[in-house]
Amino acid sequence: MMSGTTEGGEVPMQAWLRAVLIGAVAMAVLAVLGVLMLPASTFSGRFWLYLLICGALAGGTAAFARLETTADQSPLDQMLRGLAAGNLAIGGDAHFRQVTEEHPGFLRVLRSFQSIISYLQDTAESVSTASRSITEKTRSLFREAKDQAESVSQVRHSIAQLENEIEKVVEGADILSGFTDKTSSSILEMRASIEEVLGATRNLSDFVDEISASIEEMARSVEEVAGHAESLSSFAVQNSSAMVQMDATIGQIEANIHETEVMSNQISTASQGGVAVVKETVNGLEKIQTAMNANMASMESLSQRSKEIGKILKVIREIADQTNLLALNAAIIAAQAGEHGKSFGVVAEEIRDLAERTSASTSEVGTIIQTIQKEVEQAGRVAREGTQRVEEGVRLGRAAEDNLKSIREAIETAGTSISHIARAASEQAKGSRQVTTAIEEMTGRIEQISLATREQAKTSKLINQKSVVMKELTKSVDRAMQEEAAGSSAIAEGMDQVRSSVERAQKALSRMSQAGQQIVKAVDTVAAVAQQNLAGARDLSSTAGVLRQDSILMVEQLSGFRLPKPVPGGEIRVGYVRYEFNMDHAFADNVRDSALVENFNEGLVKFGYGTKLLPAVAESWDVSMDGLVYLFHLRPGALFHNGRAVTAEDVVFSWHRALDPKLGKEGQWFLSAVVGSEEYMAGKAKRIEGIRALDSRSLEVRLREPLAFFLYMLTTPEASIIPPEAVDERTLRLTKPIGCGPFRVVSADPGRVQFERFKGYYEPGIPYIDRLVFDYSSSSEDELMGRLKSGASQIAMALSSESLESLLADPFWENNTEQTVLLNTQLHVIRNDLPPGNIKEFRQALNYAVDRNGLLARYPHVRATPAKGIFPPGILGYKADRKGYYHDPDKARWLLAKAGFPQGLDLTIAMDKSRATQFQEALLVFDMYRAVGVRITVDPVSHEEFEARRRAAGGRPLLYPSGWYADYPDPDSFLFVLFHRLGGDALQTRYHNPLLDDLIERARRSLDLEERAALYEEAEDLIVEEAPSVFLTHSWGMIPHRPEVMGMKLSFTPPLMRPHHIWLAEGAR
Repeated sequence: MMSGTTEGGEVPMQAWLRAVLIGAVAMAVLAVLGVLMLPASTFSGRFWLYLLICGALAGGTAAFARLETTADQSPLDQMLRGLAAGNLAIGGDAHFRQVTEEHPGFLRVLRSFQSIISYLQDTAESVSTASRSITEKTRSLFREAKDQAESVSQVRHSIAQLENEIEKVVEGADILSGFTDKTSSSILEMRASIEEVLGATRNLSDFVDEISASIEEMARSVEEVAGHAESLSSFAVQNSSAMVQMDATIGQIEANIHETEVMSNQISTASQGGVAVVKETVNGLEKIQTAMNANMASMESLSQRSKEIGKILKVIREIADQTNLLALNAAIIAAQAGEHGKSFGVVAEEIRDLAERTSASTSEVGTIIQTIQKEVEQAGRVAREGTQRVEEGVRLGRAAEDNLKSIREAIETAGTSISHIARAASEQAKGSRQVTTAIEEMTGRIEQISLATREQAKTSKLINQKSVVMKELTKSVDRAMQEEAAGSSAIAEGMDQVRSSVERAQKALSRMSQAGQQIVKAVDTVAAVAQQNLAGARDLSSTAGVLRQDSILMVEQLSGFRLPKPVPGGEIRVGYVRYEFNMDHAFADNVRDSALVENFNEGLVKFGYGTKLLPAVAESWDVSMDGLVYLFHLRPGALFHNGRAVTAEDVVFSWHRALDPKLGKEGQWFLSAVVGSEEYMAGKAKRIEGIRALDSRSLEVRLREPLAFFLYMLTTPEASIIPPEAVDERTLRLTKPIGCGPFRVVSADPGRVQFERFKGYYEPGIPYIDRLVFDYSSSSEDELMGRLKSGASQIAMALSSESLESLLADPFWENNTEQTVLLNTQLHVIRNDLPPGNIKEFRQALNYAVDRNGLLARYPHVRATPAKGIFPPGILGYKADRKGYYHDPDKARWLLAKAGFPQGLDLTIAMDKSRATQFQEALLVFDMYRAVGVRITVDPVSHEEFEARRRAAGGRPLLYPSGWYADYPDPDSFLFVLFHRLGGDALQTRYHNPLLDDLIERARRSLDLEERAALYEEAEDLIVEEAPSVFLTHSWGMIPHRPEVMGMKLSFTPPLMRPHHIWLAEGAR
């Protein structure tokens, strides 16, 4: 190994090697970082930019090292030797000032080296941390891959068991189908029996009607016989009283005897008919009794069949319950199989649904059967009662028959007597005594006949009454049998449903079997994928190990560089042009206000350098698997500036205040995805449902839809946490600037806000400086630059391009200006709801009128790029090859004519002259508008007047110069906030498009990076076509500062500068 210097002043070999090594290491590290950390959409631009910077630095180092040949032990030689040895912590002494005065480029190279090495060191630490995390996650992934392989094996075994169970279920379904067929046959037989009984009942009803008619006829006949008997009795009395006249009127007696003989014959004939009728009645009642007995037997058979059906239904219910249980087990197994078990889970759910419907149908059939059994029992009781009454009717009929036989015998005896009387009439002359005796005997017999006929009439009436009752009973039986027939039809329909359910279950089981086979194939695929995942986990573990080793080597290599160390103490003064600032974070909707309020405010999370998200008040958080629930754990050491601990309830209060309709502000979109936020902002709810404090240090937030960038949204000023005692209870306006940030507000005057380091801040040693002043006393940018040059201000903020150009023309300030890519778009806002801004061709004409490259050429030292749309370079969805709008005055005039302004038009635009930067740059663009026929007259007004007009008009003017800076590094910060109907319309374009809303919502919901990029590209295509604003430029962040200001690292998103991480060089405090 060689050391020292060569003769003739040659550069030491070690210095050359170190210079080359620095360049190589820098390029290699940046290449790795570009691949690992930069978005794919911006990979080429930013990646090659870093490589070029690093290569330039390496070349610069070699060039400075080469100067050793001509500068023996000069101050520059000593500094170059220090740089070659890795010492970047130089500066502040007389030699340093001498070198930087003689070689201004040296300071620029030194600052670039410091910035790059600092970035590399930070990145190396991040890569090391990330590699450890990747290693741990790889181990977890490896374990999960092994578990997945084992689970797949278990799933396959479970599926095999499930297939066996399915076969059993199929067998059970076949048995159930057989039972169903048998039950259906039994029900059909029962239905046929019921119909047969119903027919017999109807025949019985007809027969009873006939019997009733016969009984009524017999009753009439008996009444007629009774009438004849009464007449006969009266006639006998008359004969007895006329015995004295018998001798004289024998001829009349003979006639009467002849008439009596005729009447006797009639009575005999009637009694014979009555006996026949009664006999027929008795025979009919016996037939009814036989039919009723048969009916009773059918009822008993029906009852027995109903009980058998109940047993069959019990078997069906048990099979349905078992099928339901098997389906539940299948659903559980399908759920364990994850995505690959979804189709099987659907089949299992269908089987369980069929089983439940089968069980429900079986319950309905059971209910019907129970109803039938009750009706059968009731019909049995009615039939038994009818049988008893029929038996009583038979008994009475037989008694009537006996009585009629007695009557007939009496009538026959009377006939015989009358015959004897006829024969004896010729012997009347033998003596009146014999005639009188015969007449008395005849009178007694006639009275007996009369009595018998009266009894017969009563019996006939009783029989008639019984026949009416029997008729009603027969009708009841007929109705009952009709109901039985209807019930049997319902049972048959129920069994048809059961049979249909069984058939569907068999088909479902068939599909389940097929799905099982498909699941087996899917499980085989999953098993193969699991093995691939296992192999991939091994490869990833190996790669992670290499990355970790490389990161350790990179950290070790970079440890050879010594950077300036932060020195605590001192005061830094930040200068602005006079501006009416707002210290309420809820209203910090512009870059200048957000830079002010974030010094003393902080939220749950914050940005580190670049886009790295860091814990703030929340020391950690958990996210649910579906991305809808966030659980934040607050750090115990977080304090408000009044000394009180920050609690979860303070977060709930702060966020409710930020969204409260009383404030009526535009920045409420940051919680728009939280459940209940829309209802709360609309005044329809008293609390935001999706935000609640579980305890003093735990906060739960529930979203309506998953948002991959939700944590980014919590870095905005509006999400800051303040105590309730800092605001007015009634108006919710801020009354005390109390927060939990790194600085505490000491005083706040219109031209000056003074902070001091908050000693209770949870990060030890932060901030580095003791005091921070935001100075708004400069009346113009020239005055502000004068204060910067004199040292009255050490940092100048928000300078216009014109002022920056004049300042950076001096190499000293060019070397003392920090620069970075900034996610922003400068534009002219157009009110799309006011004419002519509501005409698309007018808006397009303004875009074609602007010469963007001409604007940038005016300021060669100020870095910016022409805007092709709303998205800046470096953000997802940005298309580097997008053509966008270009300078074409002729096309602008043609579009104006198409919009209805062939001769151009005159417009008067009010402008806020207090916004000096935008005011001056807007005048240049207005000249370009005038060149194509849009003749603009500017009406400059004060800030107060401008705001008063804005409130009176319900919005900003037709044309308004503005800019938009991303609150978080995601396209959503541009699209949703500016153009979505729920985003708040922060720039007041009043442009809304349902198609654009749909694209934004789909992109917000998607967790696929490529899909989101495609959706955002499509959304920007639509925005460029619609031209809701005039897209001008994307500016870089540039902050000039005094040389003693150290450690400044600019951010991609506002605030551009974080004062709590900067310090003053040794001796400058």
